[in-house]
Amino acid sequence: MPSYSFGNFELDIEQRSLKKQGRVVRIGSRAFEMLSILIARAGDIVTKEEIMKAAWPSTVVDDGALRVHLVGLRRVIYDGELELCIRNIPGRGYQFMKPVIRTDSPSSESSTLPPRRLQKPLGQEDFVTQSAEILRKSRLVTLVGPGGIGKSTVAAETARIAGGENEIVHVDVGEYGDPASLEQAIAEKTGKTSRSDLTQIADFVGSKRLLLVLDNCEHLIQQCADVAEYLVSATTNLKILATSREPLRANYERVREVRALAVPAPGSTRQEIKRSPAVKLLLARSCSADAVNGGSDKDYQAVAEVVRKLEGVPLAIELAARRLGDMRLDELVIALDDPFAVLTRGTRTAPARQRSLSASIGWSYHLLTEDEKSLLGILGELPPAFTEAEAWLVSSKQLDRDEYEDALRGLMAKSLVSYSHREATFTMLSATRNYALRRTREYAGA
Repeated sequence: MPSYSFGNFELDIEQRSLKKQGRVVRIGSRAFEMLSILIARAGDIVTKEEIMKAAWPSTVVDDGALRVHLVGLRRVIYDGELELCIRNIPGRGYQFMKPVIRTDSPSSESSTLPPRRLQKPLGQEDFVTQSAEILRKSRLVTLVGPGGIGKSTVAAETARIAGGENEIVHVDVGEYGDPASLEQAIAEKTGKTSRSDLTQIADFVGSKRLLLVLDNCEHLIQQCADVAEYLVSATTNLKILATSREPLRANYERVREVRALAVPAPGSTRQEIKRSPAVKLLLARSCSADAVNGGSDKDYQAVAEVVRKLEGVPLAIELAARRLGDMRLDELVIALDDPFAVLTRGTRTAPARQRSLSASIGWSYHLLTEDEKSLLGILGELPPAFTEAEAWLVSSKQLDRDEYEDALRGLMAKSLVSYSHREATFTMLSATRNYALRRTREYAGA
């Protein structure tokens, strides 16, 4: 059975225990069941009926009992954070907001299965080809970009093309909560079954031709940098392809930025819209693609508006495509004024952080420092493109110059804020902006 870690806590399902920094925390059986279902679906909205069924499987209770137990549960897992980690979504249910790391026991079936099959990236073929060529000539390449931009999908295809005679070993770092479990996972997946440290792993790999894919490194960024740098220096033929929301900043590293798909400009013709990579992805993932392909020019303009509103972000486009099974195009265009409410139906097999737009951005947000969170909310109040002078003017009321510069560098490194040298302006994705504003306002109203 799996265990889950979040912040300083670890929830062990098999042992039915909750620990904080290694110490057992007392928690009632109903609260344990509530926490288990919320954590297993972190980032998703869990209805109150589902929670009550888990906590009271053979008893009918009212909403008041649920609220009382949730208040107590929030107190148990409070860890000094500024925002509620269990969020009430009025009329819909509850959502666990902290980043969660799932760890399966070494003997579980999932630890021996290959990573879930990823669909080939659409609209990023040239980028994949270039990345594969760089990986053939380099030993450490990191693909960086914001959450949902398609790094894992691009990495899988890049590894397939560049792998050649190399054995490809995939490790989803997002499933591991500490450096020791990460190193052990690498050891097991490279074929060394006994407990091993990096030195032993390097000795075992030796001159073997291996391509190690370290996927989703951001929450263990320092450890991944240490692992990558050491293994590259201590082996002969090992190559590493990493994905992260920020660079590893390790020796030997080549960094490639994965960018959003191109979207059609306003006023584009039907043929121009059909050629757009973002539109191709939407239609490829939609169960209503045939209806759109045979539709009117108005339908194609609506499709173009959808991908423009989503700014070409692949995860957001795929989530929107899933909604076309129960919404008309014109309804989806309007609904995307509040993308967090509509983009909530990711595949069940995807990691929790990829099942909704909110969960994807939330994974990045909760890894920020408090100064970075504050600055992101401040910058969200500015126009879509803003200058450094404008950013400092509004930030200087809450942060001193050193805090501001450190936080801005952090946001840029973590792919949440971008800088255009040509325009001399900063920008951020509208979804990131809206998420930061929502979090800031929730905290202010708490």
